[in-house]
Amino acid sequence: HLFFADLALKQDGFGELLPECDVVIFDEAHQVADVATQFFGSSVSTSQLNELLRDLRYGYVILEDSVVAIDDMIDCFEKGIRDLRLSFEGAKGRYDLRDQGKFSNALEAASSLSSIGTELAEAIIQVTTVNLELQRCRERLLEVDSFLRTWSKNEDHSVIRWFDANIQSVRMHLTPINVSEAFRSVVSDIERSWVFTSATLSVSGDASYFTHQLGLEEAEFLSWESPFDYPKNSMLYVPQNMPEPSHPSYGTRVVEESLEAIIAANGRCMMLFTSLAAMRAARDQLSKCLTERGIDIPLLLQGDGSKFELLNRFKTLKHAVLLGSHSFWEGVDVRGEGLVLVIIDKLPFSVPDDPVTAGRINYLRSLGGNPFMDYQVPETVISLKQGAGRLIRDETDLGVLIICDPRLLSKPYGKKIWKSLPPMKRTQDLSEVTSFLKLT
Repeated sequence: HLFFADLALKQDGFGELLPECDVVIFDEAHQVADVATQFFGSSVSTSQLNELLRDLRYGYVILEDSVVAIDDMIDCFEKGIRDLRLSFEGAKGRYDLRDQGKFSNALEAASSLSSIGTELAEAIIQVTTVNLELQRCRERLLEVDSFLRTWSKNEDHSVIRWFDANIQSVRMHLTPINVSEAFRSVVSDIERSWVFTSATLSVSGDASYFTHQLGLEEAEFLSWESPFDYPKNSMLYVPQNMPEPSHPSYGTRVVEESLEAIIAANGRCMMLFTSLAAMRAARDQLSKCLTERGIDIPLLLQGDGSKFELLNRFKTLKHAVLLGSHSFWEGVDVRGEGLVLVIIDKLPFSVPDDPVTAGRINYLRSLGGNPFMDYQVPETVISLKQGAGRLIRDETDLGVLIICDPRLLSKPYGKKIWKSLPPMKRTQDLSEVTSFLKLT
């Protein structure tokens, strides 16, 4: 984030955050593509438009000579914002604009607001006594105009047009389908060395997915074996006879298959879920099961405090179960006996109808590629390796990783995922798991 913030300042002519250097090193480099996507993309919210409206009103009030035409245009701009917000009425969540007809009112309102903004910007520049506040508003109007024109018209096929709606506001997005060319130009712009490091850059030992994402196909890839003795100190358990994740009983079976391991470990467990709904349902079921057996193991749920607070409570309690969703798959470091069991409910495939995921799937399909194997599986491997990496954090750590998803063994693509996981001892025998955990 700091690197791209520095790049933005330099592009806008506002100096720099980072000093000149001969070498740039990115740690946790598997995140670079996502951060680059945010940086090279753009968005505008209805809240931002209302802020611009307030600043326009203020700039007009302090104008030395009142100009009726500008006052009227500001009124039109206000109405345009209101019409745009109303055009999204009833929408909640993330939507893409592939179905032009479904959101035709929103597209028309955005296009109309763009035109109003252009006229208002032109009117402001004609005012001889224009103040600094209105000058700045004019610059923002031009940026909004450019954004809304692109967002409302299906002409730029290099971006994914979508929006995110909630009760308070709607945010419209333009997300690049591919950042490889843009990032490659950043890397090649200045002669220096670039180093990208992470434990999760490769898929089955191959880093081509990462290098292709960032346009770094000519980069040299080096890999070293982990210093951790995975076969001796850790175990991977995949339960037998699990239903498919789409089956109604799947969530219940996840808890049933995990219960004995949690008890054997006396808590000291992190359960990672691919959805908040599954996480909450598992907490309720697990709480009931432990109560029925008279076992006191505290349960900590994502959302009951900040991530920092929950991790501190988890470390302090020493025998709790921490249930978390996406934000806990990375950036969690609990070493030693405090964490000996990590349970993952499903392979973390991104939701295929998410606007950005769907846009990239369609793009790859249009090129004749295989989006599932070329995009969705590699993304899943990287996320799964991050989740699995919460377990063994030190050379002396011991622990068990449970992946409940039967697709890891039953589907052809599961082999690719299987090979990408650390070389832990592998079993489908629950008694081996409980015996191992009782020794930790």
